[in-house]
Amino acid sequence: MVSKLHTQLVALTNREVYGDVHGHRVPVDSLSRELAVNVDTVSSMAEELEGITLVRGNGGLEIMTKAQRDVVDRDLEVGATNGLVSKDEFARKHGLKHSGLDMLLEASELHILEVNGYLYSKSYDVIASEFIFDLLKDHIDRLQ
Repeated sequence: MVSKLHTQLVALTNREVYGDVHGHRVPVDSLSRELAVNVDTVSSMAEELEGITLVRGNGGLEIMTKAQRDVVDRDLEVGATNGLVSKDEFARKHGLKHSGLDMLLEASELHILEVNGYLYSKSYDVIASEFIFDLLKDHIDRLQ
């Protein structure tokens, strides 16, 4: 069974080769039941394979491929570079629990900040700060 599990997990990591980057994440408990192995065994083997991440999604603990993570990263990068992104809406859009999104953010190479339930990039922070500074400076100059 363990070799069959390994084969299944490797097949998941190869999804991008077959063009299935938008496929559904596989719940760990479902795979464990299907192969009649312990959930902990599935989790530990998945953690050892490169290209697979375990995340908390709407289906519980789920297996996410690198290609699926890349899609989430790109979406977040586009949104957070141009403005504020609601963490709740983003997590819901991608079928993630907050803890799953937090884990992806920690593992990401993106420089994302969070304040009061909103996500934004450091570059957006700099742009917004400069804009606010310029507005304040103009206002003070007018008062003088």
